[in-house]
Amino acid sequence: MIHRIVFSCIVATVICCQILPGQTRSTDPGRTLGNRNQVQKFRKPTAAEILLNRSQAMAWAERTRNEIVPTMHLVETPHFLLFSAWNRSNDQALRNVCEDMYNKLSSQFSLSKNETIWIGKCPIYIFWETEHFKQFTRTIDNSGNRDAGITRASGYHSRKGIFSYIVMNRTVKPWMDRNQAIQRFYEVLVHEGTHAFMNRYISNWSIPLWVNEGLAEFMAATLVPLSSANRDYINEVRNALLSRRDMGSIFRARDLSSREYDLAQSLVRYLVAHNSKSFIELIGLLKEGYPQSMALKKAYNTDQQDLILYWSRYWRRQVF
Repeated sequence: MIHRIVFSCIVATVICCQILPGQTRSTDPGRTLGNRNQVQKFRKPTAAEILLNRSQAMAWAERTRNEIVPTMHLVETPHFLLFSAWNRSNDQALRNVCEDMYNKLSSQFSLSKNETIWIGKCPIYIFWETEHFKQFTRTIDNSGNRDAGITRASGYHSRKGIFSYIVMNRTVKPWMDRNQAIQRFYEVLVHEGTHAFMNRYISNWSIPLWVNEGLAEFMAATLVPLSSANRDYINEVRNALLSRRDMGSIFRARDLSSREYDLAQSLVRYLVAHNSKSFIELIGLLKEGYPQSMALKKAYNTDQQDLILYWSRYWRRQVF
């Protein structure tokens, strides 16, 4: 049963919403080492915090079911509360992709089975009708009232105080059949789920945009093999190498184009392939507030210029 409860103590702060490809608000390339004083490492959540999160998630789901879409129902997994307005025939597939995502990320960062990223479980609100999604953003979490662009998103991760959640929209395009639309949905779901995971990993400190988006695309490509994320990056890498593109701009970017999403993925793929343990160290340093130049030096004993050189050598062997 979904319980109704009101929490006035939860402060509304939307921290990340994305249209794939699209915008993000996650990092300041010019941060200095002095900013590390602002880093707040996460601690193990209390039972009261876990109950608070679950109650808030249930309250929003009940409101959504009563006011927007009566078919919304709970699909609970070991790590997620999936509130789905899809047909129940899709429940098992949704369970599988979400748990596969969590397990893959946990494995990527060598987390033990006893460690958990979420405060309890991560809520995901899943819509098939775009109008229902828009109503949710305007009447339930109010994100659409603060930023009209959110109503056009394929999905987004957001946070209100300690309450972290994901909202998913229908992702149908005119040229897509139903199967293609579902594949695209799963691609966006894994992308946004990765953002949610990284938001809760180690600390509240955001990581550089190219790492954040590159990792999200890498996870989507890995877990949804038929996705565009698993195809397009190869062409973009080839084009970048042939045109001798200036890759240095990606490290400084405050926004990324669709092509830069693909190139960011290729950078993350190279770093993981070169040394997966060093990649874990890199992310840990970034989440501790180190500037990316210092984090790269400590984790990989390299700088951005040499990273681009090594990246180009690696991908020339892969794509030509």
